[in-house]
Amino acid sequence: MKNFPCDKCGACCRAVGCGLLTDTNRCSIYDRRPTICNVERGWKEHFSANMPIDEFIKMNVEACVELRKREEHERVS
Repeated sequence: MKNFPCDKCGACCRAVGCGLLTDTNRCSIYDRRPTICNVERGWKEHFSANMPIDEFIKMNVEACVELRKREEHERVS
């Protein structure tokens, strides 16, 4: 896997309180978004010397799953 499989659910954006997420879960500054919001660019700029891209993406997918679980838990609580 070389690309983060983002389905634009918005969970990560909501978790950090991003005010740039639209009500359709789209980033309103997608083409200019910061590195922290771009998994592949974040890996390239900060982690490529120490971690394979597949491992970094896998960790980000796992974090995404956990954020979704947390949101679901909060919805039903």
